[in-house]
Amino acid sequence: MLSTPAADRARMLELETQIADLEHALAGRKLEQLTVKKRLDAVKYPVLTLPNEIVSEILIHCLPPYPECPPLVGPSSPIPLTHICRKWRQIALTTPQLWRAVLLHTQDLPSDLSGIWLSRSGSCPISIDIQDYTYSTQASRGEELLEAVLPYCARWEYVDLGIDNVDEPVVEGAMPLLRHLSALTGTMHGNLDFSQAPRLRSVSLHADIPPLVLPWTQLTSMHLFGTTLINCVPFLEPAINLIHLKIDLYIMDEDEQDTMESFITLPFLESFTWRPHPGTMNNCLSHFILPNLSRLVIDQDILQSDPIASLTSFVSRSSCPLECLIIVGDEEPLSEQSYRAALPSVKKLVVASRYDKVKRREIESHWVLSTDL
Repeated sequence: MLSTPAADRARMLELETQIADLEHALAGRKLEQLTVKKRLDAVKYPVLTLPNEIVSEILIHCLPPYPECPPLVGPSSPIPLTHICRKWRQIALTTPQLWRAVLLHTQDLPSDLSGIWLSRSGSCPISIDIQDYTYSTQASRGEELLEAVLPYCARWEYVDLGIDNVDEPVVEGAMPLLRHLSALTGTMHGNLDFSQAPRLRSVSLHADIPPLVLPWTQLTSMHLFGTTLINCVPFLEPAINLIHLKIDLYIMDEDEQDTMESFITLPFLESFTWRPHPGTMNNCLSHFILPNLSRLVIDQDILQSDPIASLTSFVSRSSCPLECLIIVGDEEPLSEQSYRAALPSVKKLVVASRYDKVKRREIESHWVLSTDL
């Protein structure tokens, strides 16, 4: 049935009425929306009301504890902390403590490191860990790594120079804040002068590198790695104020041992940790006089065929107040009773196989070098 003009006019009025009702309802909803929006805009989220100083502390605790160096990228880097929100990004970029430690690898060093990363550290002392160990397919950027951090040497506090492919690096200048230096790369040659470091107390050195210029008499903690005892002498003799010493040695043959004509005397040494690389060792302990030694951690292999005689001879020669003795041996080391009978004055005595799973954690904890940092 066809609609008539009268029916259309009636329908038009009906539709106009419905539209008016809908527009009225929509206006009400829009007014309610505006009211709700105003209430939401007035809400202050608690995390965004925190003082900037508190936010900075939160961000700092997201990183490894200083002086451990986080990587340039990844979840342990401070970079993700700049992606949380606009306000926290600004706080992160203006918190120098977030940028005071950096682990530099050859493969991920940005070209603008100096201008972007280290400059954000402000006037903070800084910790630098350079790892320039490359494979044959990679080009070394060791020189670039050094050039990136050398302008900041006045703020160096902890430095690890793992530089393997720089023939003649030049490291010198005033380093008034430097406390710890690591240089564990035996292929590094050049001018390495750390004499202007009045706070330097701790060093870890690959003893096959050329002699460094160091304030030897200041040093109280030393780790010598990857060499024989004969090569340690130039590092030990001038460091007369050492309190803690750790040595990781290769085999020293009899010819080298015969060339050592005098004892190495360290009058203030309290803690001595001696771990050999695999292989038979001569009784290198016979070359030391340590009158103040109270803690000795040593591998039984170093003591050779008669470890008890070697130890008692050393203690007698040094007249040291030995209180703690940790001995690690092969599967069947001498019994603890044998050592205790020979050294009754030792208060703490641990004798264990290096393969003992029960004592492994305790043994490994004793290999760690004690420091007074």
